[in-house]
Amino acid sequence: MTGFPFFGRAPRDGFSRMNQRCGALIDEIGTPPDLKSLLASLSAKRERPIIPVPTVLPPEGPSAFLAHMPNEIWIFFSTNTSKLHQNHTILHEIGHLVFEHRGITDAERVLSQAHFPDIDPSIVISMLLRSSYSDEQEAEAELFASVMGMALHEWRPAQDEWIVPDEVAPIVERIQKFLGSPY
Repeated sequence: MTGFPFFGRAPRDGFSRMNQRCGALIDEIGTPPDLKSLLASLSAKRERPIIPVPTVLPPEGPSAFLAHMPNEIWIFFSTNTSKLHQNHTILHEIGHLVFEHRGITDAERVLSQAHFPDIDPSIVISMLLRSSYSDEQEAEAELFASVMGMALHEWRPAQDEWIVPDEVAPIVERIQKFLGSPY
């Protein structure tokens, strides 16, 4: 799969490098039959569970974000969209994860402690500052999500529902309240 074309267009140099990185990464990861299998495979490689956490997020906010917890990685994603879009946003966050994108600044630590005093500020920052990724990182994660999504053998909207794990439910409530969830 290395050297995938970017949707059949002749890519510019930046996209060419991005295509090569994305293709090589997908070759390394492989293409499991479905998203849950991909998450299981990546969880095993990282020796940390990667857990999708459905939540209602406001339309003007992020549609998904990562939370690096001490023993697991949570992918919070919005449920107020189609199943296809939910899966795509999960794949987008997986793209940030597998490319090891970083875009967090320390300037938000005080704000994060005010809203989530019992959670490590670096965790809150990593969850809420997705917009601080560079444009190239966003494009790379989006390319990964699109290409991996096309490579997965299962893209049926009628699949199992994602469930909020009990230990995450209070955090989901606070995130929804903090972001002004309409529900």
